[in-house]
Amino acid sequence: MSLFKGTLALRRYRVMQKPPEDWREPYDRAVRAHALVSIDRGRSETQSAGWCSVYDAQKLDFDAEYVEGHILLSLRLDVLKPDPSEVKKQVKLAAQRLEAERQAPLSKAALRDVKAMVILDLRKITPIKTRTVDAVWNLNAQRLYILSHSKKANEILIGLFAQTFGINMDSEGPGFWAEQYAHGMANELDEVAAKYQCGSTADERAGAERIDAIRLKMLRACRPTPELLGGFRGLRPCVMAGAPDAPDSAVDTTPDAPASTDDAGVTDRRFLGREFLTWLVMKAEGDGTTFESDEEDFKVNLGNRVLCKALGDGSAEIAARGDDPLEVRYAIAGGLTVRELDVLFSSGDRAWSLAVSAENFDLKRVKLPALLSEEDAERAHERLDLLNAVDKMLECAYGHFLNVRLSTEWPATMAAMRVWLKDSIEA
Repeated sequence: MSLFKGTLALRRYRVMQKPPEDWREPYDRAVRAHALVSIDRGRSETQSAGWCSVYDAQKLDFDAEYVEGHILLSLRLDVLKPDPSEVKKQVKLAAQRLEAERQAPLSKAALRDVKAMVILDLRKITPIKTRTVDAVWNLNAQRLYILSHSKKANEILIGLFAQTFGINMDSEGPGFWAEQYAHGMANELDEVAAKYQCGSTADERAGAERIDAIRLKMLRACRPTPELLGGFRGLRPCVMAGAPDAPDSAVDTTPDAPASTDDAGVTDRRFLGREFLTWLVMKAEGDGTTFESDEEDFKVNLGNRVLCKALGDGSAEIAARGDDPLEVRYAIAGGLTVRELDVLFSSGDRAWSLAVSAENFDLKRVKLPALLSEEDAERAHERLDLLNAVDKMLECAYGHFLNVRLSTEWPATMAAMRVWLKDSIEA
């Protein structure tokens, strides 16, 4: 997908190393050295991948594009592969001609040679299919946005990025953001002190570190909420009720307890993503909910679609309408957690619509507010600002959830959720 127009899809990665101070010239050379090399039709290669200009996919002699602390990259993937059905047809015709000339059937080796010649001939006339995938590298935040959810495109781009810059990446998601949140107080104190060129007091620093330590301890002790994993017993039949390994209140939540590796996503804390979206449905149902932010407060409303699913392969899945609270609540009460959620973010007179996936907080179908700019470079800059803004809002909302989840407030929140579900189911 393109950074410059249309709806966006987004997957985030953590860039595991900061660039050197004199990065610009060597990075320009590295990008040019790994630009796409066109496919040679006379050889057997079927695919070529490399960088191209973000403004023109046909431009392969270029410098990387820089926008205020970001590097804009575009992967170009060329594929030359004759249609298999046409290959089969032409091989059959060629074999029939040769067998008629020789008055004898062709051996398997001869048929392989015929197929190789047919493919070479078809490669000369088969159009090369080209696709591009844009990526945005935020140098200061050490984050890379890949504007595609395609597994193949992501794997190729990650590999090319490592070859080009000599830096590896790791995926971001609920677990990583939770770790960042747990270490947030002391980091925020340092940032404020640096911004205003003042030092924090020893007591302030010690207090922030104590809060960080408490949050981190609670995060490491955190396990899936039984009701959100197996259902609210007593409200309706639950998807995991009666199962021998069904979760219950006796789950060991001590910091040193061994972490399960089942589909609950305990080890990488994927379950927090599912619980966050489920919590957000309760918070935003009806007239929406407003979150406070360090920059500008924003509002979250539910969109038109809520995808709910239970754990395990082949388990129940429903795609409910966000404006049908009964169907969504009934699913949650039965142990289906929210896996994907359409939401509307608004701040001031600007509005974003998007779908959020619980797995890695991937964004889908992102529609940005209307742009003011006309030139490509200015539009890219403006769209990038808007994309960063909505991502920060999502991270901020998740921080509000963690503030409740990693505290003594969570049992009361689950009790309130039970009442919220019960009122709808018994109505």
